[in-house]
Amino acid sequence: MALVSARPDQIAATDMETGVSRRYCPGPQTIVEEHLFVPDGSSPGWLVGTAHDLAQKNTLLSCFAADDLHDGPLAQATLPHSLPLGLHGAFVAA
Repeated sequence: MALVSARPDQIAATDMETGVSRRYCPGPQTIVEEHLFVPDGSSPGWLVGTAHDLAQKNTLLSCFAADDLHDGPLAQATLPHSLPLGLHGAFVAA
């Protein structure tokens, strides 16, 4: 799966084998940051990343099923403040 964050208002994922693209738009007052693909040997994997909610002035940390992106986050944490835009991470095997 290849990931594309084509615009700051949405998360997009394209399956490189099928060419199928899925998108999730969290709302007009949200700036979406780069989401990372986290592989899972028993499922299609996860997308994890942050978004800045301009209306609430806080940061959202979201986890999506990579194959059901359009259904929205499976889990989401709302931080009580904003993190700087540009927060990135990397996932490695434990």
